[in-house]
Amino acid sequence: MISDFRSGLTFWWRGWGHLLKHRSLLSVAIMPLILSGLFAFGFVWLIFSYLPFWVHSLIGAVIGIAAGFWYDLIYYPLIIGGGLVVFVAALYVSFLLLRLVAVPFYALLAERTLNQLGKTTDTSWPTLLRMFRSCLVKTLILLLIGVVLFVFSFVPVLNVLAIAAALFIMAFDCMDFAFEACGMGLRKRVTYLIRERAQWSGMALGLALTLPIPGLTLLVIPGAVVGCALILKEHK
Repeated sequence: MISDFRSGLTFWWRGWGHLLKHRSLLSVAIMPLILSGLFAFGFVWLIFSYLPFWVHSLIGAVIGIAAGFWYDLIYYPLIIGGGLVVFVAALYVSFLLLRLVAVPFYALLAERTLNQLGKTTDTSWPTLLRMFRSCLVKTLILLLIGVVLFVFSFVPVLNVLAIAAALFIMAFDCMDFAFEACGMGLRKRVTYLIRERAQWSGMALGLALTLPIPGLTLLVIPGAVVGCALILKEHK
């Protein structure tokens, strides 16, 4: 179980190592990185531009004060603490919105990686189109979940659970491209995640360790997708 956890913890690092050794895959990963960088910067900048106004309005509505010692005592801890959870929630929403554009790139990364590893995948156009359509539907569902997590990020205690849930969902989402390329149904996917829960937990923690550096989480996603394909080949 410890080895599975360690395997999950380093999954995106191993994925990027594989990308750097195979330049054909690296070229597919570049475009989502450019899109993710631009989109994440704009989205996070927008959120943090309005965060002081939201906190000010919240304090005014709940406590009824707009200045003074007690206002400062409440305002700055909310800005600092709320800023972290809002950043994670915004990152999650950015990740899912980006996924709508990056679906073809990530699907190809997973499929080509599995082929390089000797895993047979169905690469016919009908199958690829079905894969893209399925990914789009799941992205919209996860986006709705992301909105709920974003709201919970403002609630004490629930905000910590929201961050953990977002990280586990992101880890599952990265793995889902490899699941789809292998033609695994929903039951098999859930069975795999339950069986390899130590690995899944390691993946979530591996993503969590990227949070202190703004933008790094989105930067590692292409490597995470490839890393998931490597892990699936080892454990399936």
